Amino acid sequence: ASVRQIREGKLQGQQNFILEAHLGNRPDVDLAEFIQRYYSENGRPPAYIAVETEPENSELLQTWLSQLADSKVKFAQPQRGEKKQILASTGENAKRFLDDELHAPSQRDIRQEALAELKEALSLTHTPWRMECYDISNIQGKFSVGSMVVFEHGLPHRSHYRKFKIKGMDEPNDFAMMSQILERRLRHLCSAELQSSQIAADDLPKADVSLNSVPDLIIVDGGLGQLSAAQTILTKLNLDGTIALAGLAKRQEELFIPGRKTSILLPLNSKAYNMVTHLRNEAHRFAITFHRNLRGKGMLHSVLAEIPGLGPKYIKLLRTHFTDLAALKLADAAELQRLPGIGKKMADKIIKALRQND
Repeated sequence: ASVRQIREGKLQGQQNFILEAHLGNRPDVDLAEFIQRYYSENGRPPAYIAVETEPENSELLQTWLSQLADSKVKFAQPQRGEKKQILASTGENAKRFLDDELHAPSQRDIRQEALAELKEALSLTHTPWRMECYDISNIQGKFSVGSMVVFEHGLPHRSHYRKFKIKGMDEPNDFAMMSQILERRLRHLCSAELQSSQIAADDLPKADVSLNSVPDLIIVDGGLGQLSAAQTILTKLNLDGTIALAGLAKRQEELFIPGRKTSILLPLNSKAYNMVTHLRNEAHRFAITFHRNLRGKGMLHSVLAEIPGLGPKYIKLLRTHFTDLAALKLADAAELQRLPGIGKKMADKIIKALRQND
């Protein structure tokens, strides 16, 4: 994928990205996921976004982008003129970039060297071809979530990323939360004997290609406390010794491994250092994004539940149509009335309640 920023006809910037492609992928779905990820990380969207293909759920995505920009954002598929030429040129640039990347053995060499460095630094028995990193995000225990990101052969495998809602915890406890998401994830790797003896049939995890894949290395975001919590879960599930484990503390980017009291410091800006920090940053970004979305939906439900005469049916309808409270506040009475069952009187009541909530 290639993104160009154009202002008053002049090129202001350009970025290229490698996206994963799988048989059966729908371009509109891939594009929607990329746009959401890109603008989650790159600040305020512009008013006009030219695309070759209309993204999935484009109206909902435009509402979310408008919320980020504090002004209206729209997609367009230019058919002629200067904008069409710029879009075509951007597409050609993306193709050239992909061709260069696919034929650049140096990039593959760098990733392989990084993995070899990490193997040596952590005294691993084999190269960590599949690495999983976990992070927790919450505010005083509220809307607590966990993230799992996956790197395979040194590259992000985004279709294997997974997110978890923390269950049964209202107080901040990163150690307990890390234990919970790791146990839920690693149950998928339990032996048949363990499943039959310790896990009820109704609790057996569903098949999942990512969760059924065995990681070579698990990295938890945090120091000795998170590492100890993770080690306890591996031991509990009879996976101790099967999967390598490390904790990554933000202070000086220290790595901790079981059985060693002192930390491991990867050489600053070494290939392994850059790969590990990239992995951890991805886990942090993924957790933060999920947390913000969940918190926004929670605020939306709370406000809707306080509007007199707005029953569960209409609350569900509004929560399905709008991503969060900020997205709903961007809607006018006409847009609300387009939803089934919501007339002018109810639309006006909703807008009045939202204004009082500001």
